[in-house]
Amino acid sequence: MLSGGLLGAVAMGPPVAAFPLAGSLLDAGAWPPAVAAFIVAWVSVGIISLPFEAETFGFRFALTRNLITFLAALLIGLLIGVWV
Repeated sequence: MLSGGLLGAVAMGPPVAAFPLAGSLLDAGAWPPAVAAFIVAWVSVGIISLPFEAETFGFRFALTRNLITFLAALLIGLLIGVWV
């Protein structure tokens, strides 16, 4: 699940592109909680865009926001693991 979150955190592209990729991962046998963490991290965590966000909002805010949303992605993955 951590690997799914990390991969999503560094992924670039339109968020809608995450869904077909996630479907392919599930079809290939990926663990659903890892795929859920991947999707949530892709749409909410922006490691690649962190410098631009830090310049606009300040480094502390940008880092805190990314950390909180990354942890939320892992939590959602855990909840999916309990539910599925």
